[in-house]
Amino acid sequence: MPIKLVFFSVLALVVALFALENSTLVAVRFLGFTFAEVPLAAVIIGLFTLGITVGVLFSLPKILFCRGRIRDLERELAQHAPQVLVPPAEQQKDAK
Repeated sequence: MPIKLVFFSVLALVVALFALENSTLVAVRFLGFTFAEVPLAAVIIGLFTLGITVGVLFSLPKILFCRGRIRDLERELAQHAPQVLVPPAEQQKDAK
């Protein structure tokens, strides 16, 4: 988990530095809308944020499903744990 945090922190830093280096004003046209005189840094950071948000939203159902499945399996394991018996061979090893 820490490796992912470091990776995304470095990626965010690189995007921020890139955006700051490209701070000129640009005209943005999208789906018939025109936004004139928008800083390129705002466009870059905004699209990066939008990409991260879309990625998380598409991953969220799978993450929630896996968490629920893990919770169900842990509950099932807890129910069966008292029924697990130690084989007689291991009991003899522990006695020595």
